[in-house]
Amino acid sequence: MYTIYITEAAASDIRGAWLWYESQKTGLGAALRATLSEVIEDVALHPYAYQLRYDAVRIVFLYSYPYGLHYTVREKQKEIILLGFFHTAQSPKKWKKRKPNQ
Repeated sequence: MYTIYITEAAASDIRGAWLWYESQKTGLGAALRATLSEVIEDVALHPYAYQLRYDAVRIVFLYSYPYGLHYTVREKQKEIILLGFFHTAQSPKKWKKRKPNQ
């Protein structure tokens, strides 16, 4: 299994999504967090299972929420760096600016 690191930017994205869902209905934020945790665990086990989208960045889309988790793999260190958590309606220009620091 790979070690997961969450950048400050990705943590902010996740927090923003959680706050929005929780403001819609109590408990929806927790449901989003549970789904995201499952996805992150799967990425840690199978980091190359998801599509390579640009440069060295891969994206896994959540099955029940309109979000994509953007990450990169550092194979030698056995690390996964979470770069961003973006709504699928957001412009690709926004998420392409988050380049991995490798």
